[in-house]
Amino acid sequence: MAGFSPFQPQSKCSVVDNSAAVQVQAPSTAGSIQYRIRNRSSSEAYLAWAAPQGGGGATQPTMPSVAPIVGTPQTGVIGMLGSSVETFTLPPNCYFQAITAGGATFEIIAGEGV
Repeated sequence: MAGFSPFQPQSKCSVVDNSAAVQVQAPSTAGSIQYRIRNRSSSEAYLAWAAPQGGGGATQPTMPSVAPIVGTPQTGVIGMLGSSVETFTLPPNCYFQAITAGGATFEIIAGEGV
């Protein structure tokens, strides 16, 4: 059985809403990194994510703009229950943006562990 370590924050906490995509800087650019994401809303909400593009990964990618519906899956979209906290393994220095109307906000911290 593989060992698991508690989440260790290694970046500043970013707050993300649906107004603009926000890049969360990772402590490393090698491989994948964990992001601890908290849905600050009391309702379920969707969060879009995308890896940076371009030379050196500095260019903001095109972000998904709608939540998935039956028959129309979406790439780069995470659904989260209200007031929930999850840890996801994603590429370093991802961009995030809420895509749920109604004022959903998320706290995102890059780090290591679960």
